[in-house]
Amino acid sequence: LLYGPTGSGKTTAAATAPNPLFIVPGNENSHVALQGRDIPFTTVNSMSCMDSILNDLLVSSKGGELGGYGDTVVVESLTHYASIVQEELAGTKGGVMNQHLWGRLSTHFDRLRNVLWQLDAHVILTGLDTVRMDDDGVVVRAGLRLPGAQGELLPSSCDSVGYCQQTMTK
Repeated sequence: LLYGPTGSGKTTAAATAPNPLFIVPGNENSHVALQGRDIPFTTVNSMSCMDSILNDLLVSSKGGELGGYGDTVVVESLTHYASIVQEELAGTKGGVMNQHLWGRLSTHFDRLRNVLWQLDAHVILTGLDTVRMDDDGVVVRAGLRLPGAQGELLPSSCDSVGYCQQTMTK
């Protein structure tokens, strides 16, 4: 898992993985960082689209390889994808989520994680960060920006978690 602020290099770092295939939410601009590189990506705009992609990857992986898909699956910007899921479940942007809908979101992300972990491939997840600072501007907590408990659950199931931070150059 790579997380951090916009422009901190998450996509660029993930693109260095062996033979990556990117799954990019339609409401995010990761494809801009991939321009000029020979890196395949597919855009996802709905839960059913993600489910279809996951099913294709799982079927391909059952044969022991991902075939033409790649050696690494990169699910780009889970934060943006979560916005797509929330909007779809609530019916509109900014729509009200109730307990049942939060449960559906959680179930969908659980399935996403479970299918990805079954693949015979490297898996890299990226997402934006959420940062809490004290009165002196010192970071007291940083984590993956996902709704509900997913921000804690998803990173805890990853083998490695990396924080990408923007640095100022002179």
